[in-house]
Amino acid sequence: MHRQNLAGWTGVQYGRGVNGNANSYRADGVNLDNTSDTGGGYNLGWTSGGQWFRYTVDVATAGTYTLDLRVAAPAAVTGALHLSDASGTNLTGAVDLPATGDWQTWATVTTHVTLPAGRQILTLDQDSGGWNINHLGFTAGSGSHRRR
Repeated sequence: MHRQNLAGWTGVQYGRGVNGNANSYRADGVNLDNTSDTGGGYNLGWTSGGQWFRYTVDVATAGTYTLDLRVAAPAAVTGALHLSDASGTNLTGAVDLPATGDWQTWATVTTHVTLPAGRQILTLDQDSGGWNINHLGFTAGSGSHRRR
């Protein structure tokens, strides 16, 4: 398990509305913006209800993981997102995001998710718009594997 800059994943499936902005980093319409967050790069933005990002995660050991989401939101967003598995089961419940004050003022929101061992297809579902996400990370027990 690791932390990942969502914009850079290859083979990521996504569902988006007509607001795809594309850019020189990805020309496929994923809504990217230059991030001011630590480490630079791009963040996902222009979120709105009904959009999603699906990706593959290899889970070495079944268990409960801490899920850290690096987000920015000018105003608090109730029920902003949830994480679901390949069958569509909501793994996190609704995740509320605090007001960070600006689209590029970042905070880490933490929730928990229980995952079985093996390759998992996970979907970050956007339930409400009005926020950006730079990366997410999974941590199990006292150790974690992180990649940017």
